Amino acid sequence: MREIVLANAYYEYAMYVTEEGFLCHNYFLPRDWADKPDGHCPRKERYPGEAVVAVDFEGRLDCNVGNRQLAYRTSYGLLFEDYSVLGEQNTIRLYHPKSQLEVQLIFSVYEDSPVLYRYTRVVNRGKTERVLNHVNSFFLGNFPYFGDAGDLVLHTYHSAWSMEGEEQAMTFPELDLCENSRSAYTVENNSSFSTNRYFPCFVMEEKGVSLYWGAQLHSSSQWRMEVGTGDLTNPKWFYMQGGMVDFANSGWYKKLAPGEAYETPGASLTVASGKATLCAMSGRGPCGIRGTTCI
Repeated sequence: MREIVLANAYYEYAMYVTEEGFLCHNYFLPRDWADKPDGHCPRKERYPGEAVVAVDFEGRLDCNVGNRQLAYRTSYGLLFEDYSVLGEQNTIRLYHPKSQLEVQLIFSVYEDSPVLYRYTRVVNRGKTERVLNHVNSFFLGNFPYFGDAGDLVLHTYHSAWSMEGEEQAMTFPELDLCENSRSAYTVENNSSFSTNRYFPCFVMEEKGVSLYWGAQLHSSSQWRMEVGTGDLTNPKWFYMQGGMVDFANSGWYKKLAPGEAYETPGASLTVASGKATLCAMSGRGPCGIRGTTCI
């Protein structure tokens, strides 16, 4: 089993490749966090999550359960090809043999920054046109790391005529996210405004251990953010992901001719610990973690 770890002085982002060739998310924690969880769980490997891609081929759409955009046939058919590093850029290449799509996960690690930058690139290596119906820019999983679902809180930041950046904090039970559901809480912005009702930013908090994960999409158009339940058989697996809108809810699709590529908007990811105060900060982007890390 191969480990892939992206790290600097601020964080450690760990993935691994199973013997079958599937890339799985392990953890994303502060670099000095002593207790690293063991994310190697066969049940979690059913939906690896790190790359979520929906493709229309053979005359039918990929299907998903409920309103989550996770359990696509294409996503968990992606096989690891290689991992390369060029300066600050780390590239993981995955391949889906049936659709002949190459999916590149690009991570930029900056030594002097608490932010991990991430985006996805999809290349059509086949001889026929393919149609993308959804592609994510980032994925964070295996929540909660150390407690239970009742410890998880989602912080969102609203946009309105006179209340830009207003924070709303809701527990996972309040979001109707539980261990016995394949549901998801989603914000899908299909307006021409990038901040029509929400800023493209989520912050996940695990209250019991004072951990915070922040994700912000770099999109000036349509976008989708989502938190959800991974699998009914695993009581400790929730995830957060974001990227493009999808076909089912927003009518989005992208045709890829042979040899053509598509790149998603980028995402800034960060993790912090401590008794932080979450707020909207003027001049520092739509959301942040005061006293620790700001996206």
